[in-house]
Amino acid sequence: MMLINKKYIALCLMLLFTACGFNVVNQKNLLNFKITEINVTGDNRVNFLLKNKLNIYKNNNKNKLVKINLNTNISKQIKERNIKNEITKYQININTNIEFTVSNTLKPITFTISEQGNYDVAEKPSNTLNNEKKLIKILVDNISTQVVDNLIARVNEL
Repeated sequence: MMLINKKYIALCLMLLFTACGFNVVNQKNLLNFKITEINVTGDNRVNFLLKNKLNIYKNNNKNKLVKINLNTNISKQIKERNIKNEITKYQININTNIEFTVSNTLKPITFTISEQGNYDVAEKPSNTLNNEKKLIKILVDNISTQVVDNLIARVNEL
């Protein structure tokens, strides 16, 4: 009985102190493409922000060259009204269709990313516009991160 307990304790300690070999993958090491061209259609403000975020990847010295076509649509809807029927919140939806081709393949790959968020109506119209611009910038940051993550995953599959 005592021998079984010692073996059990030794086995538990061995499992506890041995590593499984799992390593966190650094996304920078997986980045093996260079964006050569970005074509945009749709909303100008969103496209300008997205293009600036993706231009960082134009300076890579990697062997896979990628051409990207972005089509963005933005919609603004009323989210809430108060008792006086005044608008208190808006909801913004940004849909981005991404089509890209890698230099060594002929078939384009497409995927869609959608982001949405709400912003409050302020007492001054200029503050409301600032709230809208801040929200759009946050949503575009999220979209650009998702675009890069999708590009990394899909280009590495090829």
